[in-house]
Amino acid sequence: MADIYELTIALDLRDDLSGAEVAELRGHLGQDDFHGTASKAGGALTSVLLPRDAGWALTARTEAHPDDFDRFGDLLAWLAARAEGHHAAFDGSVRVGWIRFYEEDRPAPLVVRDGRVEWP
Repeated sequence: MADIYELTIALDLRDDLSGAEVAELRGHLGQDDFHGTASKAGGALTSVLLPRDAGWALTARTEAHPDDFDRFGDLLAWLAARAEGHHAAFDGSVRVGWIRFYEEDRPAPLVVRDGRVEWP
């Protein structure tokens, strides 16, 4: 049994990202973690960042081992701080996507609260 989780990110980002921030984000999303075939969860690992009328639309799917959660957590916290307001809950947490253990059928919300990801 492997400790692999499927991470799905779905966010609308504000339009105040600098050109350097967009380039850095594209660099993160262009890494091997976000492209190719999934080893355990099935399907494709992919990412897309598209301009919207006001801001950016981001969707990404990848697999992660718990040893990688710190690395992904930094990126997810960065994204949460730049997410459109409709992603925020009344308590200030931001749902950035979903997480699912590869053998489970149902994903759980992937939430950033106070700059930290709440991992399963």
